[in-house]
Amino acid sequence: MSYGTSKWRDWVLDDDASFPFFGQALDAGINFFDCAEGYADGKSEEVMGQAIKKFGWKRNDLVISTKINWGGAFGDNPVNNGGLSRKHLIEGTEMALKRLQLDYVDLLYCHRPDRNTPIEETVRAMNYLINTGKAFYWGTVCNMCLNALLVFLTDPLV
Repeated sequence: MSYGTSKWRDWVLDDDASFPFFGQALDAGINFFDCAEGYADGKSEEVMGQAIKKFGWKRNDLVISTKINWGGAFGDNPVNNGGLSRKHLIEGTEMALKRLQLDYVDLLYCHRPDRNTPIEETVRAMNYLINTGKAFYWGTVCNMCLNALLVFLTDPLV
């Protein structure tokens, strides 16, 4: 989360300033990089994608995650461009992959609970994203785990 653009937060590194840290991380054995559509309004994903290209890293040597929930910067209607609805999860993930310049992420997170979307809809959308190869795994942040797990274990449509 410390890379993207200092226009978002003053402690965030811009593209060129962040690249040496990516290289140092991989040299030290760190291969897990975490992004989010909400970090620097998607710029962290762009910088991550640029770093992969710049260093010529092989995709299978990396573990890349991103988080979906706050995508309001990418559309005008907040109802369609945020939260954990099927529409936003699928469209938000496709936009994240475009910014990352990747075909898939290893781990896709629901960044925050969405009380306006039934958890069943969220679980089914995440399952769809895995089945279509856009993510290998999915997870939750901020106390969504138990509800999501219960739906996954009890819903025959998942």
